[in-house]
This record gives sequence, structure tokens and C-alpha cells, in this order.
Amino acid sequence: VYSQYDENLNQASLKFNLNECLHIGIDFNIGKMSGCIAQEQPNGSIHVIDEIYGCRDTRALCDEIHAKFGEWDGYIYAYPDATNGRKTSSDTTDHQILREYGNFDVVTEDSNPGIQDRVNSVNKMLCNYNQYRALLIDPRCEVLLNGLETQAYDKNNLPDKDSDVDHICDALGYLIWRMRGIRKGYDEVY
Repeated sequence: VYSQYDENLNQASLKFNLNECLHIGIDFNIGKMSGCIAQEQPNGSIHVIDEIYGCRDTRALCDEIHAKFGEWDGYIYAYPDATNGRKTSSDTTDHQILREYGNFDVVTEDSNPGIQDRVNSVNKMLCNYNQYRALLIDPRCEVLLNGLETQAYDKNNLPDKDSDVDHICDALGYLIWRMRGIRKGYDEVY
């Protein structure tokens, strides 16, 4: 699926910059909550500095984010799966839970982007037609790197959902789509 990913060119040891906001792409799945934690660079590139995978629910994901970055008092932009903004039987949405945790600014739309638009946006950031790589990922993001390397298309030409690597890749896709989506006017930058 992520044909533009190159482990030699898209991986780099990255440092957490205390002067930059956090951007977190989130995919909601009970027991497989996924978050890609990134920082935008002055040149417009995106550095994925950490990941969270396998939390049981949204509150546990928020607890994990605060455990990793709790002493940092900067701003956090969350780019979640849009479908989880709808009320559930508990009458609380996952988006409301994110907002309850304090400094999360939930950035979402009424619906998710088309799957291929999201995949194309990630591939463009991994390597565009000018061979520019605007997406770097720290090696500590083992689940994400595995997903980028191994996720294949299923028989319907959609990203395979049976291998369990789709959740973290979807989280990255929501982040990239909302920050640098191919239909957001960023094509000229890269």
C-alpha cells in the first residue's frame, strides 16, 4: 500500500522538540487504539517521533499520551478518525473524551477522507514526484514501520484489514490527510 516508503530514506533518529506542538493521528479500535505522534518542522516536513499501539480504549490512549508527554505543557492537536465523533450508547463520543483530557485540540471533519486519498497523501509525503521526502519516522515506531513495510491490498484493492497493521497506518493517514492532504492545496510546497 505504501509503495513510496523506503526504510533507508524515511527512517531517522528524531528528537522531541520542546518548542513545537504535538500532532497526533488517532485510530479508534477497542484493544488496538493507535496513535502516531508527530511534530511539524519549520520546512513543512513531518517527523513521527513516537507511537502508541494497543490501548484498550480512548481514555487509556489519553493516559498513555500524558504518561509520555505529561511534563510538557505545550499544545496537542489530535486528528482522530471522524466516525468516532458520533454518540454511542454511552452518550459520550471518543472526540469528547479527547477534549476532556485538557490540552487536546480535536481537528476533524464530518467524515473521513476517501481511503485512496488518504493513502495517496501518505505516499506523497513519503516521496513525491520530485523525490522529496517530507515524512520521516523514528525507528522506535516499530509497529508503524512494520505497517508501512507490510500492509498489502486485499482482493478488492483496498488496504488489507486482516493483518492488524492497518490501525496504526490509518492513524498516520488521518494525521497526514488533515495536515497535508492531497486536496488541501499543499501540492505546490513539495
